[in-house]
Order: sequence, then structure tokens, then C-alpha cells
Amino acid sequence: MSPDLWFALTDFAVVLGAGLGVWLMRGRLTASPGLFVAVGLGLMAVAALTGTIRFATGQVEALATAHGLTSAFAGVAGLGLIVVGQALAVFGITLRARADKVGLVIAVAVALLMLSLPGGFALIRPLALIILTVGVLSGVWQVIRGSAPVGALWILSWLLLGFVSVVIGGSRELSLYGIANWHIYHVSIGIWAALTGWATVRLVGPQD
Repeated sequence: MSPDLWFALTDFAVVLGAGLGVWLMRGRLTASPGLFVAVGLGLMAVAALTGTIRFATGQVEALATAHGLTSAFAGVAGLGLIVVGQALAVFGITLRARADKVGLVIAVAVALLMLSLPGGFALIRPLALIILTVGVLSGVWQVIRGSAPVGALWILSWLLLGFVSVVIGGSRELSLYGIANWHIYHVSIGIWAALTGWATVRLVGPQD
């Protein structure tokens, strides 16, 4: 198997993980927080699918910009929607009818605006750090309030994402024990996506 196909397969692991996460949330997708988390995972899947097509078709350079843009958008809007969905459930905030749909549109518009501004891409890393911090603190709050298993699951999910993003994300062109960091990174993100879906199931409770 060619190296490009291996890159395509591990990018597709993110698509599978996000798909599994959304599937686990079936019945909880009509309103926030399930809707927010599902759309956030969906944006991650779109970015990974772009990468899959990029490497599977051999258009490594031609689709590099599209892959980078979709990944940046998913990192801003996708992660943002996930942490907002989590926070809404943790703090018992109920949105009015159709407000969740408006929230989705606003999140997408803000992400697009940010990335279109000069220097906007430089804000991705600090924004991701803020999202990770809010996600972990929301999980800690759940633990304090007596929902230790669910809170711990969310903390584990965000810490996994933070670990692979900080420790591996910046060195994906390198290898560890003969395995490209790119593969380790994307398989880990796939696991994180599935774990996030399961954490949402535990957070939201029984199906609608």
C-alpha cells in the first residue's frame, strides 16, 4: 500500500470516529446540546474527509489548501459548538424554540469572519486553548456537583484532545517508533470524536 493511502486511511479514522459519535447520539439530535455536538463532530468529519480524498486521489498538493481551510474551520466552529453544547447541558441552560438553530448560524458566521480577517488564523491556537479549558472546567463542575462519572468522561475527552494537539499536532511530519505522527494524531482524534459522542449521551440522558 502506498504511503498516501495510509495517510488517507488514518484521516478516514476521524470520519469514522465522528460518525460513531453522532450515531451514539441518535435520538438526541433535534435540539441542543446534542445538536450542537453533532454539528461540531460533523464539521470535524468534513475536514477529515477532505484529507481522505486529498491523499486517496493523489491530489496531495492540489487539495492542501482546501484541507487546511476545512481543518481550521472545524477547529474554530466545530470545537466551539461542542463545548457550547456541553456547557449548556452542564449548567442547565435551556434555549428557546429555534434559538439553537440561530446559535449554529452565528457560530458558523463568527468562525468564517474570524478566519477571513488578516491574522485570523493566528487566533486558532489561543481560541482552541480557551475551548479546551472551558470543556475541562465544565467537566470538573459536573464532578463537584455529584456527576463524577459523566464529568470524568468529559475531562478525559478534552484532555485526550489537548494531549494529541499539543504533543503530536505540531510534529505530524515526524515519526514515533516507526509510525508517522500523522497516523497517531488522526487515530487519536477519531477516538476522541467517538468518546465525545458517548460523553454527550451520558450527559443528555435518555433518548428523546
